[in-house]
Amino acid sequence: MIEKGSQLTKTILEIEPRNVTAYAYKGSFIAYKMAINKLTTMILGPECIRHINQAYESDSTNIQAITDKANLLFYSPGMFGGNKKEAIRYYEKAISLLEENRETENNWQYLNLLTTLAQQYKSLGKQEAARKTYEKILQIEPDYIWVKDELSPQLKK
Repeated sequence: MIEKGSQLTKTILEIEPRNVTAYAYKGSFIAYKMAINKLTTMILGPECIRHINQAYESDSTNIQAITDKANLLFYSPGMFGGNKKEAIRYYEKAISLLEENRETENNWQYLNLLTTLAQQYKSLGKQEAARKTYEKILQIEPDYIWVKDELSPQLKK
C-alpha cells in the first residue's frame, strides 16, 4: 500500500505541483518506509523531513501537513530535530483547527488525531490529559472499540 500511495502522490504532484496535502503524504510514505526498514533512515530521512517541512511551510493550516510535522517531531530522535513537547503543540493545533472549522463530525482524521494525542500524552506521563482525551473521544464515538476496550482501560491500570 505504501508503494501505491507513493505513486498516487507522485501522480497528484505531476498534475498539481503545489498540492500541500500530497507533499505531506509524500513525506508520510517515506516515513513508513523508514519505520519498516530502519537501515534506510540515513538515506530517506532528509527527503522525508524536506517534504514534510515543505508542506508545512507552504500551508501551516493544512491538517495533514500539521499532523505530519507533529509525527516528525514526535518520532525523530532529538539529535535529528525531534521534540516531543513541540509535537504535542502541533497535534493540539491540528485538533483545534478541525474544531474551529467544524470539521469534526464523522471525521476519522479528527478521531485519529485525538487518539494519537492521548497516546502521546500517556507516553510523556501526562496521565490526566490522556484520560480526558480518551473521555472526549468516547463522548464523540462511544463505540470506538480500540479506545473503549483497550486504550482507556490500560490507562486506568
